Amino acid sequence: MVPRFLVIDDFLPGPLLKAIERQARDNRAGLELNDFGGDPKEGFYSARRRVWVRKAGLGPLTEAFEAVVMEHFSALCTGTGVPPFAMARIEHEVCEQRDGSYFARHIDTDTREPARASTSDRIISAVFYLPCEPHGFSGGELLLHPFAGPSAPARIAPWRNRLVAFASFAIHEVTAVATRDERFENARLSINCWLHRARGAKPEKMG
Repeated sequence: MVPRFLVIDDFLPGPLLKAIERQARDNRAGLELNDFGGDPKEGFYSARRRVWVRKAGLGPLTEAFEAVVMEHFSALCTGTGVPPFAMARIEHEVCEQRDGSYFARHIDTDTREPARASTSDRIISAVFYLPCEPHGFSGGELLLHPFAGPSAPARIAPWRNRLVAFASFAIHEVTAVATRDERFENARLSINCWLHRARGAKPEKMG
Protein backbone atom coordinates (compact mmCIF):
# COMPACT_ATOMS: atom_id res chain seq x y z
CA MET A 1 0.00 0.00 0.00
CA VAL A 2 1.35 3.40 -1.02
CA PRO A 3 1.45 6.01 1.79
CA ARG A 4 -1.27 8.63 1.78
CA PHE A 5 -0.20 11.95 0.35
CA LEU A 6 -1.69 15.31 -0.56
CA VAL A 7 -1.00 17.46 -3.63
CA ILE A 8 -1.96 21.15 -3.60
CA ASP A 9 -1.51 23.04 -6.85
CA ASP A 10 -1.38 26.86 -7.00
CA PHE A 11 -0.17 26.78 -3.40
CA LEU A 12 1.26 30.29 -3.12
CA PRO A 13 -0.25 33.58 -4.32
CA GLY A 14 1.60 35.00 -7.32
CA PRO A 15 3.44 37.89 -5.58
CA LEU A 16 4.83 35.65 -2.82
CA LEU A 17 5.84 32.99 -5.35
CA LYS A 18 7.83 35.57 -7.35
CA ALA A 19 9.40 37.04 -4.21
CA ILE A 20 10.58 33.61 -3.03
CA GLU A 21 11.98 32.86 -6.47
CA ARG A 22 13.97 36.12 -6.40
CA GLN A 23 15.21 35.29 -2.91
CA ALA A 24 16.42 31.89 -4.12
CA ARG A 25 18.04 33.34 -7.25
CA ASP A 26 19.85 36.13 -5.37
CA ASN A 27 21.25 33.76 -2.73
CA ARG A 28 22.61 30.94 -4.88
CA ALA A 29 26.06 31.53 -3.41
CA GLY A 30 24.75 30.15 -0.13
CA LEU A 31 23.95 26.75 -1.63
CA GLU A 32 26.19 23.91 -0.48
CA LEU A 33 26.61 20.60 -2.26
CA ASN A 34 25.41 17.57 -0.28
CA ASP A 35 27.02 14.59 -1.97
CA PHE A 36 27.25 11.80 0.58
CA GLY A 37 25.35 9.09 2.43
CA GLY A 38 24.68 5.47 1.74
CA ASP A 39 26.16 3.89 4.85
CA PRO A 40 24.10 0.68 5.33
CA LYS A 41 24.47 1.05 9.11
CA GLU A 42 22.49 4.32 8.96
CA GLY A 43 19.46 2.67 7.35
CA PHE A 44 16.95 4.59 5.26
CA TYR A 45 17.72 7.98 6.80
CA SER A 46 21.24 8.31 5.41
CA ALA A 47 20.54 7.55 1.76
CA ARG A 48 22.84 8.54 -1.08
CA ARG A 49 22.09 12.03 -2.30
CA ARG A 50 23.53 14.72 -4.56
CA VAL A 51 21.74 18.02 -4.07
CA TRP A 52 22.57 21.68 -3.41
CA VAL A 53 21.05 22.94 -0.15
CA ARG A 54 20.79 26.28 1.63
CA LYS A 55 19.96 25.63 5.28
CA ALA A 56 19.42 29.36 5.91
CA GLY A 57 16.18 28.91 4.01
CA LEU A 58 14.02 31.83 2.99
CA GLY A 59 15.39 34.59 5.19
CA PRO A 60 12.89 37.48 5.48
CA LEU A 61 10.22 35.50 3.60
CA THR A 62 10.18 32.66 6.12
CA GLU A 63 7.24 33.99 8.12
CA ALA A 64 5.09 34.58 5.01
CA PHE A 65 5.78 31.10 3.64
CA GLU A 66 5.14 29.36 6.95
CA ALA A 67 1.87 31.28 7.36
CA VAL A 68 0.56 29.75 4.13
CA VAL A 69 1.66 26.30 5.30
CA MET A 70 -0.24 26.78 8.54
CA GLU A 71 -3.36 27.87 6.66
CA HIS A 72 -3.38 24.37 5.15
CA PHE A 73 -2.44 22.51 8.34
CA SER A 74 -5.78 20.75 8.77
CA ALA A 75 -5.79 19.62 5.12
CA LEU A 76 -2.18 18.44 5.43
CA CYS A 77 -3.08 16.23 8.40
CA THR A 78 -6.18 14.82 6.71
CA GLY A 79 -4.46 14.24 3.38
CA THR A 80 -1.46 12.46 4.87
CA GLY A 81 -3.44 10.45 7.43
CA VAL A 82 -1.57 12.06 10.32
CA PRO A 83 -3.69 12.90 13.40
CA PRO A 84 -3.68 16.65 14.19
CA PHE A 85 -0.95 17.73 16.60
CA ALA A 86 0.35 20.85 18.30
CA MET A 87 3.01 22.30 16.02
CA ALA A 88 6.42 22.73 17.67
CA ARG A 89 8.16 24.31 14.68
CA ILE A 90 8.55 24.23 10.90
CA GLU A 91 11.96 23.26 9.59
CA HIS A 92 12.78 24.15 5.99
CA GLU A 93 15.58 24.44 3.46
CA VAL A 94 16.00 25.62 -0.11
CA CYS A 95 17.07 22.80 -2.41
CA GLU A 96 18.42 23.06 -5.95
CA GLN A 97 18.89 19.99 -8.09
CA ARG A 98 21.15 20.37 -11.10
CA ASP A 99 22.42 17.95 -13.71
CA GLY A 100 23.14 14.61 -12.04
CA SER A 101 21.20 15.36 -8.85
CA TYR A 102 19.20 12.64 -7.12
CA PHE A 103 18.13 11.44 -3.69
CA ALA A 104 17.97 7.69 -3.18
CA ARG A 105 15.21 5.91 -1.27
CA HIS A 106 15.00 7.19 2.31
CA ILE A 107 12.79 8.38 5.17
CA ASP A 108 12.82 11.78 6.90
CA THR A 109 12.65 10.60 10.51
CA ASP A 110 16.08 10.50 12.14
CA THR A 111 16.71 7.97 14.90
CA ARG A 112 20.50 8.31 14.95
CA GLU A 113 22.42 9.41 18.04
CA PRO A 114 22.63 13.19 17.24
CA ALA A 115 18.85 13.40 16.81
CA ARG A 116 18.16 12.01 20.28
CA ALA A 117 18.96 15.38 21.83
CA SER A 118 16.28 17.13 19.77
CA THR A 119 13.16 18.41 21.51
CA SER A 120 10.87 17.69 18.54
CA ASP A 121 10.32 15.17 15.76
CA ARG A 122 9.45 15.44 12.08
CA ILE A 123 5.84 14.33 11.61
CA ILE A 124 4.78 15.65 8.18
CA SER A 125 7.13 16.21 5.25
CA ALA A 126 6.26 18.63 2.46
CA VAL A 127 8.00 19.67 -0.74
CA PHE A 128 7.13 22.90 -2.53
CA TYR A 129 8.26 23.16 -6.15
CA LEU A 130 9.14 26.40 -7.92
CA PRO A 131 11.16 25.58 -11.03
CA CYS A 132 11.07 28.00 -13.93
CA GLU A 133 8.72 27.24 -16.82
CA PRO A 134 9.12 25.73 -19.28
CA HIS A 135 11.26 23.20 -17.42
CA GLY A 136 14.92 23.12 -18.38
CA PHE A 137 15.32 19.67 -16.83
CA SER A 138 13.94 16.17 -17.05
CA GLY A 139 13.41 13.68 -14.24
CA GLY A 140 13.25 14.86 -10.64
CA GLU A 141 10.00 13.07 -9.85
CA LEU A 142 9.10 12.28 -6.25
CA LEU A 143 8.45 8.57 -5.74
CA LEU A 144 6.49 7.39 -2.70
CA HIS A 145 7.09 3.70 -2.16
CA PRO A 146 4.57 1.21 -0.76
CA PHE A 147 5.06 0.01 2.78
CA ALA A 148 4.72 -3.59 1.63
CA GLY A 149 3.56 -5.67 -1.28
CA PRO A 150 4.10 -5.42 -5.03
CA SER A 151 2.35 -2.07 -5.61
CA ALA A 152 4.11 0.44 -7.83
CA PRO A 153 5.24 3.69 -6.19
CA ALA A 154 3.22 6.88 -6.57
CA ARG A 155 4.98 9.32 -8.92
CA ILE A 156 4.52 13.07 -8.41
CA ALA A 157 5.82 15.52 -10.99
CA PRO A 158 7.63 18.66 -9.73
CA TRP A 159 5.28 21.24 -11.23
CA ARG A 160 5.72 24.92 -10.41
CA ASN A 161 3.71 26.21 -7.41
CA ARG A 162 2.82 22.66 -6.32
CA LEU A 163 3.13 21.37 -2.76
CA VAL A 164 3.09 17.67 -1.95
CA ALA A 165 2.90 16.37 1.63
CA PHE A 166 3.24 12.94 3.22
CA ALA A 167 4.04 11.37 6.60
CA SER A 168 7.74 11.75 7.44
CA PHE A 169 8.14 8.01 7.99
CA ALA A 170 7.09 7.25 4.40
CA ILE A 171 9.81 5.79 2.16
CA HIS A 172 10.48 8.09 -0.78
CA GLU A 173 13.10 9.15 -3.30
CA VAL A 174 13.79 11.72 -6.02
CA THR A 175 14.67 10.39 -9.46
CA ALA A 176 17.80 11.60 -11.24
CA VAL A 177 17.71 15.06 -12.80
CA ALA A 178 19.18 15.93 -16.21
CA THR A 179 19.62 19.56 -17.31
CA ARG A 180 20.95 21.31 -20.38
CA ASP A 181 23.39 23.43 -18.32
CA GLU A 182 23.97 24.88 -14.85
CA ARG A 183 21.88 28.03 -15.23
CA PHE A 184 19.34 28.83 -12.50
CA GLU A 185 16.52 28.66 -15.03
CA ASN A 186 17.21 24.96 -15.67
CA ALA A 187 17.41 23.75 -12.06
CA ARG A 188 14.76 21.78 -10.20
CA LEU A 189 14.18 24.27 -7.38
CA SER A 190 12.21 23.32 -4.28
CA ILE A 191 11.64 24.14 -0.65
CA ASN A 192 11.75 21.09 1.59
CA CYS A 193 9.92 21.51 4.88
CA TRP A 194 9.07 19.41 7.89
CA LEU A 195 6.33 19.99 10.44
CA HIS A 196 7.55 19.07 13.91
CA ARG A 197 5.71 17.86 16.99
CA ALA A 198 7.24 18.33 20.42
CA ARG A 199 8.88 15.13 21.57
CA GLY A 200 6.63 13.25 23.96
CA ALA A 201 3.50 15.18 22.94
CA LYS A 202 0.46 13.12 22.03
CA PRO A 203 -1.74 13.65 18.94
CA GLU A 204 -4.72 15.87 19.57
CA LYS A 205 -8.14 14.26 19.84
CA MET A 206 -10.32 14.41 16.76
CA GLY A 207 -13.64 16.26 17.03
